[in-house]
Amino acid sequence: MERDRQIVCHLGHAASLSRLSFSPGSHHGRLKMKIEIPVRKLTEWLAIITVALNGIGFTGRAVEHYLGYKEHSQFVRLFHVADEANMTSFFSSLLLLFSAILLALIARWKSGLGDPFKRHWAILSGIFFYICLDEACAIHEITIKPLRSLFGATGFFYYSWVIIAIPLLILLAVMYFRFVFSLPPKTRLIVIVAGSLFVSGALGFEMLGGYYQDKKVGNLDIYPFLITIEELLENVGIVVFIYGLTSYMKSLPNLKEILIEFE
Repeated sequence: MERDRQIVCHLGHAASLSRLSFSPGSHHGRLKMKIEIPVRKLTEWLAIITVALNGIGFTGRAVEHYLGYKEHSQFVRLFHVADEANMTSFFSSLLLLFSAILLALIARWKSGLGDPFKRHWAILSGIFFYICLDEACAIHEITIKPLRSLFGATGFFYYSWVIIAIPLLILLAVMYFRFVFSLPPKTRLIVIVAGSLFVSGALGFEMLGGYYQDKKVGNLDIYPFLITIEELLENVGIVVFIYGLTSYMKSLPNLKEILIEFE
């Protein structure tokens, strides 16, 4: 008799980062693989990796820029937060993709309950998936030169994609106002903090960096500092958001375990 294959993902607070166990099921020869994901430990490791990658990238670029050492430029590029197709951007994309998957799982569960905010979860999952693609492929950077020419953007709008992003963000905030305040108090606070961190990096420090690049303020080149803070805030915001989502999923009835079947 053929065995059904199942993977059960369990959200908890185990001591190790993950725990794997295999057990034969009691019905029809089923084989189960249980993966335990400790919420707090996962968040700690993601935060450590985030700080480490940003720290390595910043240190390498600072040494290269201020001391004039060019021998290790390829190594610096591998970790530099402002470059694409490197370790840092890959990790950021993974964080965003993981967030999109968690949001999709919640949306699927909410849909089965007929929750009034089920579409909000699904749309948010789609938004994070798009941001993941944008992080990996730098889609928004393609728009910078055309929009800069179109609007004559300078100063804080030198990176002109923000001209489009700001009204879209305001629209999203209006659309999700009731959704956010429908969340449990703890989850609501975490989501607001995570969103504030991400937006302050993605928009706030992006605009500061644009102003600096356009106006060349002062004699000290602080752009490496600005871009590092920008990326760090974005990634820390996503890590906090992942913590909020996994904690929320753990608190929901019947969603502590996620069953994946292979037929």
